[in-house]
Amino acid sequence: MRISDLREDLNLLSSWEERFEYVIDLGRDLPAFPENRKTEEYRVRGCMSRVWVYPRWEETDNSRVFRLLVESDSAIVKGLAAVLVMRYDGVPEADLPEDSSDGLFSELGFAEHISPSRRNGLAALEGRIRSFIDG
Repeated sequence: MRISDLREDLNLLSSWEERFEYVIDLGRDLPAFPENRKTEEYRVRGCMSRVWVYPRWEETDNSRVFRLLVESDSAIVKGLAAVLVMRYDGVPEADLPEDSSDGLFSELGFAEHISPSRRNGLAALEGRIRSFIDG
């Protein structure tokens, strides 16, 4: 699923409760996170929940593609992280977004419905993603 599909799906839902349930379902549908990567090396600092991120490059015939796995012990955080996975995973290096996802979360209406600590956690997660991409 891409971000454009997410926008369309969310527009069909009338309440924030339905939208958050939908986002939680997105998190449940994420690929399994490897147990051997649930280590301090992959843990995201700055999140109240436990969150792990496993970023890597996949070489193709003519470019590198960014691959991303995320896990959290919080259903809503995992769902919100799934939005970041949609934004970054499978994207060729040349096409990766350079801006933060703040605007996207605002556009989708999540920014006003999640706590400041969750917003900080998402920023920390995206910071880890960006540091790998830029590193």
